[in-house]
Amino acid sequence: MNSRSLALRIAGTAFGVFALAHVARLVTHTDVHVGEHEVPLAGSIVGAAIGAALSAWMLELSCEES
Repeated sequence: MNSRSLALRIAGTAFGVFALAHVARLVTHTDVHVGEHEVPLAGSIVGAAIGAALSAWMLELSCEES
């Protein structure tokens, strides 16, 4: 495994963890506040979708590199 493949696997795993954190927020209905403003749950829907897509892409590229 070369360094590029390793970097893609690490990035794919990190994006996967972020996507799972967004899904966990959706399941538990956890409130997130930034200053005085509450971040809507729709933000986690978008975050989970983007994170999952980036994770899948990075992991797919890492398999092609191997």
